[in-house]
Amino acid sequence: MEEITADSWLIECFKSWYFMAGCFYYAYMAKKLAKKEGSIDVTALPSGVSTTAMFVILYGVITPLSYAIDDPYLAWSAALAATFIGGFIEFMGGFIGPWIKKRIPRAALLGTVAGIGFIWMATQGLFDIYGDPILGLPIFGVAMVGLFGGYLFPKKMPPLVVAIVGGIIYAIALGKSSFDFTSVGFYIPNPISNIEYLIDGFSLVVPYLTIVIPIEIYNFIETMDNVEGANAVGDNYSVREA
Repeated sequence: MEEITADSWLIECFKSWYFMAGCFYYAYMAKKLAKKEGSIDVTALPSGVSTTAMFVILYGVITPLSYAIDDPYLAWSAALAATFIGGFIEFMGGFIGPWIKKRIPRAALLGTVAGIGFIWMATQGLFDIYGDPILGLPIFGVAMVGLFGGYLFPKKMPPLVVAIVGGIIYAIALGKSSFDFTSVGFYIPNPISNIEYLIDGFSLVVPYLTIVIPIEIYNFIETMDNVEGANAVGDNYSVREA
């Protein structure tokens, strides 16, 4: 592992292949379901949807540890241990998930997803837009005209693609963004080194298990909620596999 400075260790903690691997596997699940149902239109399951859990782990476990021990390597170890424990809880949830899902009303499961969508995703997005309205409002306008106004862009380009790519060009033109390739490279993971850090991290994260375990149970339930959302429109994913 490359040297981690005190200023960059948080970025390094969350620079992983997890989300990409999750997206690829969920795409595989969608393809398998489409073949089973004889459909070309299936609901996509989201990978890494539980932003709430990420922030709790980041600011409730890793950040306090980093200040307490003042060692970015040990903080990295605690992060590995916390996420390993979380993954184990999610794995165990796969065995009881189908049983729980049958006994909890659909409204209760989908209400959580709706709450996160409205309160977190929508609200935070608006805060970002109005935080820099000169940059944010024109991009927001393009997205709204395309999505809700039904405007067809040339060559039927998706409105969000126009908004994102156009927004990047617009931000660069305003001098609010730039390209930086100084850290671009190919870094081969070292599993042996990560296992050593993982083992060291277990003793550090024990006092924080009262935070880690409940938030990871929530994480497992959030995965189950998303599967239920797909089930509600007729796409019957396996909650255990998800």
